[in-house]
Amino acid sequence: MPSGSSSGPGYLSSGRWRWSDEPRTRRTPGAQRVDLLDGWLPSSDRASVLHCHIWWHYALALLAVQRCDAAWEAFSQNCLPGTTTSPPITVFSDSSSFMWRTELAGNPRNRDSWESVREFYEKNFPQPMVFVDAHVGLLYAALGETEQLQTTISLLTELGEASRLPAGTTGAELARAYAAFVDEKWSAVIDVLEPLIPQVVRIGGSRAQRDLMTNTLLAAYVRSGRIDEARAFCARVVDRRPTRPVAGFELC
Repeated sequence: MPSGSSSGPGYLSSGRWRWSDEPRTRRTPGAQRVDLLDGWLPSSDRASVLHCHIWWHYALALLAVQRCDAAWEAFSQNCLPGTTTSPPITVFSDSSSFMWRTELAGNPRNRDSWESVREFYEKNFPQPMVFVDAHVGLLYAALGETEQLQTTISLLTELGEASRLPAGTTGAELARAYAAFVDEKWSAVIDVLEPLIPQVVRIGGSRAQRDLMTNTLLAAYVRSGRIDEARAFCARVVDRRPTRPVAGFELC
């Protein structure tokens, strides 16, 4: 469909996104979401402020239906630093979140891409910012930069305890959980995330974005052999049907 068409979902006559269309991509189930986006997203306006984020949703939908190579291609060509003009907060959070979630789904780590995101983060975010703080632990954990990770945790803890961050110490606790995850300390991950999950709404973002944290918890359950607890967690989610691409765990 041509970029200027107004006959398909998600377009004005100018070929640009409406803000109201982004929630639609979140509410549509995985396979239907792929079908919805397959036909017209590739010709969408790359200058749209939501360009990166809509492609992030598309990549996650592909990941959920196990089209992993296609998911990585969609993500890497439209979300990584240097591929989009979307706002830095979107580029950073979507990039770090997607790469972590591909690893939860059993795919190998792409260190070069993590390095590019680290460079982008350090250039664009000299000061703490709540939604960014919730993702920075992923970055340093994935790169194995233990010293920088601990420095980040200490800083976010200090600022949070001093009431200088709107989300308190949530960012610090999330970073602590990601540090435990890469160290394969599954019980520690669970101990941090179980009581924290009800509080992650404080970081902002959509529920689709906050699935990052719940999927990390599910992966910790699975890797520690606590499958029944993972299933019980999913059973408590009754108001939506999120995808759970976690290696070793049936999607629910």
